[in-house]
Amino acid sequence: MSLSKPKLERFLQQLVPDMKRSELNYVHAMVDMNQDGLIEFKEFSTAVKECRTVGAAARTGGGLHSSTSRLNLSAFCGLGVHSGDV
Repeated sequence: MSLSKPKLERFLQQLVPDMKRSELNYVHAMVDMNQDGLIEFKEFSTAVKECRTVGAAARTGGGLHSSTSRLNLSAFCGLGVHSGDV
């Protein structure tokens, strides 16, 4: 089972109605790891697990080695972490 980009966008817009086009594109790019245009269950599952890791790291102040990784995953996960925070 997989999600096309339009289906993912509809799903995300239901969760976050004021999500901008650039944010939708960013989320799609972050989740579509093999860049085939579809979100496979494994890709979605991996993204959710990474969000959990970032959430735990944000709460404890550690966990991810790269500040860029923390920023990218935090942005994707909607944690509101900014460059001055990592």
